[in-house]
Amino acid sequence: MKSFYLNHPSDTHLIHLDVDKTKPQKFFDKSPISATVKVMNLSLVIEKNAPLNSLDSPHQTYGCRHHNPNNCGNNSMENACAFVTANNICSKPPTHWAKQYENLLVLADITNHVK
Repeated sequence: MKSFYLNHPSDTHLIHLDVDKTKPQKFFDKSPISATVKVMNLSLVIEKNAPLNSLDSPHQTYGCRHHNPNNCGNNSMENACAFVTANNICSKPPTHWAKQYENLLVLADITNHVK
């Protein structure tokens, strides 16, 4: 388990990162007003090679397809992050997502033709 301090002008917060993906991960809202600790719904962490969801597109993903959601600059941002939006849509997917989406679309098409 790793610990580090956030550099905030008014105070410091200790965060424990648990690399065990079977346990809830804690993170802070990125809002400058709030220091509320949220718990990530790990079922929304989707592997980058997982089959496409019907809500996926080149510009959004259902759930989070970032390799490390804790390091995402949009983590916990309203109207952007799958962990805090009501529909679990990430509107700021990784930069490589559009290409990965096309690759998964081709793979899905090939798989459907084989069946």
